[in-house]
Amino acid sequence: MPVEWSLSSCADVSDEDIEIAFEPQRSPADPPPRDRVVALLRKMAEVARPSAEAPRILLVLARLARSGLVRGVLEIKLRRTDRGVSLDVTCDDGVNVERVFRATELSAPLSEFEAFFAEFEKKLAPLSPKPSVEPSTFRLLGRAATPAGASSRRMLAAPPVAMTVRRAVPLPVDARRPDASQKKPDDDGWD
Repeated sequence: MPVEWSLSSCADVSDEDIEIAFEPQRSPADPPPRDRVVALLRKMAEVARPSAEAPRILLVLARLARSGLVRGVLEIKLRRTDRGVSLDVTCDDGVNVERVFRATELSAPLSEFEAFFAEFEKKLAPLSPKPSVEPSTFRLLGRAATPAGASSRRMLAAPPVAMTVRRAVPLPVDARRPDASQKKPDDDGWD
């Protein structure tokens, strides 16, 4: 199973290639699926060109959201730039926000990604468009798949944290050290 992908364009990536990237490790010598997926995403970003199916990278990201390799909400931001599109992919598990791979520039117009999503919306599930406050940004969110045995409420809950809470606890009246105002009249202090 390759970690290095030999591609000349994003059109070279077939659905089979995407599935190969997500296959489980067969031996300790094989790279883990996450490494293969990140390598495929990086290579696709490197070879992305206008009118050469650059938006196929969204198919890999949709498969990532369904795979169980990430937990939480996968957020994909495509921002229009002078040279094409800036791609930023993060995953929010409710506790932390983790960058899936380094933000990168794609040499393809934002309009291609919007058109690709409109055409293949069902194939790109669970990704769905979300309004963005930033102009010239196309934002997609996808709830990552729940791994077997995990809670569906929160994908990756924070482990319980042992905390020591210190607060003043009043001592019983008998256990207090007497002060001068509480002296008994027949008590002269030291015995």
